[in-house]
Amino acid sequence: MASPLRTAARVFYFIRNITRDVAPQALFRQRLARRLEQARLSSKTVRDRVNYYNRLDHSFVPSAAAVPASQIPKFGSMYYYDLKEFARYFDRHLLIDLEFGDVVDVPAVPSIVKDRPIRND
Repeated sequence: MASPLRTAARVFYFIRNITRDVAPQALFRQRLARRLEQARLSSKTVRDRVNYYNRLDHSFVPSAAAVPASQIPKFGSMYYYDLKEFARYFDRHLLIDLEFGDVVDVPAVPSIVKDRPIRND
C-alpha cells in the first residue's frame, strides 16, 4: 500500500499535468525559445549531449506506427504525461515513434522510450 506522502505526490502530479493538458498548447511552444535561452548551454555542449543520446549514423523517416505529437496514446497515464511534458513544445503534427513500458532492447527505429536500454548501441 502506498504511503500518504506518495499518494499526495501522485495526486499533485496528475492535477498539474491535467491542468497543463487543458492549457492552449501554443503557449508552450511560444515559451520554448525563452527556455532554451535561459538554459545558456553552448552549442557544442548541446551538440555533444544530443550526439550522446542519439547515436545515429544515417537519416531516417518515422515508421508507419509513428503518431502525431498531439495524439500520444495512453491518455491519463504517467507514460502519457511524462512524454507530453516535452512533446507539447513541438509542432502537434510532428510524427514520433515511441515505446512505452520496460524497454530492454534498442528499438528497431529511433524511438522515444521512458528508460534507456543499457547497451552500447
